[in-house]
Amino acid sequence: MSTSDLPRAPSMPPSDGQPKQRTATAVLYADIRGFTATLDRIESETLATDKMKHYLLAWQAMRDSLVRDRTGATKGFYLANRVGDAFVILVFEKDPLRWHSYIVGYLRERFAEFAEQVRALDPLADPHLKVSLYSTVDKRVPYYETGVMSDELVRGLTIARRDFLCTAINKCARMDAMPEADTSVLLCNEAVFRWLVLDRPDGGALARERFDDLGEQEFRGFRKRERVYALKPTTT
Repeated sequence: MSTSDLPRAPSMPPSDGQPKQRTATAVLYADIRGFTATLDRIESETLATDKMKHYLLAWQAMRDSLVRDRTGATKGFYLANRVGDAFVILVFEKDPLRWHSYIVGYLRERFAEFAEQVRALDPLADPHLKVSLYSTVDKRVPYYETGVMSDELVRGLTIARRDFLCTAINKCARMDAMPEADTSVLLCNEAVFRWLVLDRPDGGALARERFDDLGEQEFRGFRKRERVYALKPTTT
């Protein structure tokens, strides 16, 4: 199967080029602890050029897998922005169980493939994926979409053609900075916690005991506190 035949993540709603407010069901933020230290070590080595090439290829494969996949797992999840080693993903999927399966399944599987290649290049590397998720009680998260940059301005350059702004992205980034993000599968606000606990295909619930209640958190720049929950790793 050629890459052009692979299913793609859904396009954003058609834009007439004007800034506007839109709505997602949730916002997902994921970044990699240890990314900078690994990059620094590789750059400092004598054979940095060759190692860096393999590092970039591994990164590129993970990035591209968040846009396009063979199974349809990315349907409803739109990679909106990249900030360094962080991904901002707008979620249009309405079923919270798919949020959960995307995070603990597809996203972490793609990251594990990247991490394995990184450890082969840098034995000191210990990359860890930090994920935060934000939604509202009605699954309507407002965000703002800028107009697409004109071809005349971009002139063929590879650049993000549109920006997506919303306070939910910043709240996810604040959660991502909490120390609990390093040891949890997911940090989320109370609305996401309730959706994940109550919505199960078997009519049951994602066990309440799977979550730690981290209490109300004051996030820099926000007037209102947010209660944050941490989804603990499963034990075998």
